[in-house]
Amino acid sequence: MNTRTKITHTWQIWLAAVIFGVLLPLLGLQATAQAADASTVGVEQNGNGNGGGNDAQGIYGIATEIPAGLVGTWTISGTQYVATGTTEFDTLNGDFVAPVCVKVHLVDGSTTEARQIETQPSADCSPASNGGDGNGGDENDREIRGIVEVTPTTGGTPNLSTLIGVWTISGKPYTTTAQTEFKQEYGPLGVGACVKVHLKADGATVREMETARDVHCSGAEDHGEHHGQAHGELFAAIVSFPADPFVGDWVIGNITVTADITTEFKQTNGAFAVGTLVKVEFIVNADSSFLATEIKTAVSPDGGDHHDDEGDHDNEGHHDYMDDAKAFGIINAVTSTVPSVWQIGGISYTVTISTELDAERGPFVVGQNVKVEYTVDADGNRTAKEIKSMPAGAGGSENGHSKLVGFVETAPPSGFVGEWRIGGVSFTADLTSTIEEEHGLLVEGAFVEVEYSITNNVRLISKLETCVPPGAGDDDHAGNVEQMDDNSMAAAAGANSTWRVGGRNFTVTPATTVSSGVTKNSLAVVNSYTAADGSQVATRINSVTLNSLLFLPTARK
Repeated sequence: MNTRTKITHTWQIWLAAVIFGVLLPLLGLQATAQAADASTVGVEQNGNGNGGGNDAQGIYGIATEIPAGLVGTWTISGTQYVATGTTEFDTLNGDFVAPVCVKVHLVDGSTTEARQIETQPSADCSPASNGGDGNGGDENDREIRGIVEVTPTTGGTPNLSTLIGVWTISGKPYTTTAQTEFKQEYGPLGVGACVKVHLKADGATVREMETARDVHCSGAEDHGEHHGQAHGELFAAIVSFPADPFVGDWVIGNITVTADITTEFKQTNGAFAVGTLVKVEFIVNADSSFLATEIKTAVSPDGGDHHDDEGDHDNEGHHDYMDDAKAFGIINAVTSTVPSVWQIGGISYTVTISTELDAERGPFVVGQNVKVEYTVDADGNRTAKEIKSMPAGAGGSENGHSKLVGFVETAPPSGFVGEWRIGGVSFTADLTSTIEEEHGLLVEGAFVEVEYSITNNVRLISKLETCVPPGAGDDDHAGNVEQMDDNSMAAAAGANSTWRVGGRNFTVTPATTVSSGVTKNSLAVVNSYTAADGSQVATRINSVTLNSLLFLPTARK
C-alpha cells in the first residue's frame, strides 16, 4: 500500500468513527460491530463455495425453519445450516420470524456451520437481486469454482449420459440432471478439469457446468495481500494501454487486464509501446476478470539476433521476434533445386540460396527427421533459414507426431476448441487436445509448443502448451559453452538436454532459441528462468563476440 492510500484509508476510518460515535446515539440505535457487515450486499463466489469467512460475502436465502432460541438447525432456501452458541445474530432488518430473507456467513472451511446470520430486506432474496447471482430460491444462483475429482462415470470421452449424476468437485458433492447445461469450450469435462458450476437454490443441484482456464481454480499459497486468491501470469504483446500513470484497462494479446494504483510497472527492458512483449502477473477477481499486480517489459530491445543477414525491418506496430518459428518433423517432399518448396511435417517451406542446410545426422531424403527454423512474412509465406537433420524422435516428434514452436497469431473466438494459427500455420483443437498453461495464459501473442498429427489433411492438435518466450526469462548469464548435448541420446529420444555454460547447467528444450554461431567453447549469453524443480531452463542462447563482452550483464533480476 502506498503512502497516499494509507493516509486516505486512515482518514476514512476516523470519519467513520465520528459518524458512528455521534450520529448513532442520536438515532437511538444499538449498533454492534456486525452491523457494518450487515450493510454489505454480496454473494459468495470464492473457490470453496462457502463464504470462507469473508465478511463482504455471504449466502442469501429464505429462512423457512428457524429453531427456538435461534441455536440449532436452520432451513434456508431448502438447505440446512447449523447455528451454534458462537453464531452472531443480527436483526437490523427485522426479527427472525419465518419466512424471512436472511444472509448467512459460514465458518471458514465449513459447508453448514454459520458464523453469522442476519436478516435482510426481502428484495435481497428476489431472483433479480445481487446482479442475478444471489441465492434467491430461483434459477439465478451462485457460482463456485473447483477441480473435478470424481465424475458420475469414469473412462471414455464425456457425453450426456456420462455427465449426469453425482460429481465431486474440490471435495464437495454436486448433482447434475438432464436439465443441466454443459459447456466444454476450455476442454473436456473430466477428472482434473477446472470448472465453474452454477448451482440452483438448493446449493447442491447444478444448473450449468462449464470448463474454465486452470488459473480460475489456482489458489495462491502466498500472494501477499491477495493471499488465497487465484492468480497467474501471461506473456503477450501490448495491443492498447492507458497513458501514464498506466491505470486502467490494458489489452494484451486478446484479453483485457486492469491495472490500478497498486499495480507495479517496470520498463527496465524498454518502454511500454504497442507491440511490445510484456509479462503480466495478475489475480483473478470474483467476476473472473483479471487485476494486474505487475506489468513489465519482458525482452530487452537489443537481446535478439533475429534476421542477422536480412537487413533492417519496419517494426512500427510489429516486432520481428514474432516472425521467427521452428518445427520438427519428417520430410514429406524434397528437391535439390533452389529455390524450391519442401514439405516437412505436412507444412510447406520455401528453401532459398540463403537457407543453411546441415545434413550431419542424415541426408535430406523423404522420411528423414529434421528441424527447420523459418521466418513468416506479412503474406504468411514461410521461408526456411536453416534445415538440420536430426535423430529420429528429436524435438519431441515421436509417435509419428510433428512439433512446431512459435507465437499464436489467432485463436478461437472463445475457449480452446476450434481453429488456431501459430507460426504462420493453421491447426485445429478438439476435445481430445491437451492444453497446458503452465507458463502463462494461452492467448493471442503467446509463445507455444504445438504437437500435432495430420488426419484428412487437418493438422489436429494433440498437445498445446505455453512457453516462456525467448529472452523473457528473469536471468541472463554469460560464459563459454562447456557442454552442449545436441547430439545426445536424450535429444534422440525427444527429451530435454543439459548444457553447461560458464559453470552453470541449463535445461535446453525444443522451445529454446539457439543462434547459429553457438558452438562448444564459444562465448554465449543464456537467458533463463527457474522451473518448479529449481532447474534453470534456457529460453535463448546467443553467441557473442569478444569485443561486446563489456556490454553483457551477468544477471538480470
